[in-house]
Amino acid sequence: MAFGKVNDGRKILSEVIAAADYDWEMGIEWLTTAIPVVAASATVEEPMGIPVVYNGTNFERYVAQDIDAASAYTAADGSTFKVAIIVGDHAGVGHNQEDVTLDTTAITLTALYKGKASVMYSGVDFGAANAGDIAEFKTAMATADVRIAPEAATVVPTYNA
Repeated sequence: MAFGKVNDGRKILSEVIAAADYDWEMGIEWLTTAIPVVAASATVEEPMGIPVVYNGTNFERYVAQDIDAASAYTAADGSTFKVAIIVGDHAGVGHNQEDVTLDTTAITLTALYKGKASVMYSGVDFGAANAGDIAEFKTAMATADVRIAPEAATVVPTYNA
């Protein structure tokens, strides 16, 4: 490991939320909160870019659940939401120091659930979800004013002589 490098293989916040630092500096508000997250069986995950849906008791990884039929979770600020994207571990937004084990016992993770954030869905790990289910999730997030960040298919560098 080179001096000064820390966790260079881990996903960072800007891979999920475009211009995250700029948003905070410019006062563009997007809301996050600590939520309880579970899994049906032990699953080791990186706590960044996990789509989740509320099951009435805890949040769980979104795969193909019916979002319209899902219960709404009430955040501390009174906002209600059914889906969110994990953007950090229990320490807060952007914290991704080590993997977490999701199991039947809830752990606290930090989730983006509302606001003017521009999400780069290439940084969201949808796992086994199909295209229709992913579209349904994106629509639910858009309803909460979370935007889809445009992503370039190819970046071609140019040089001036």
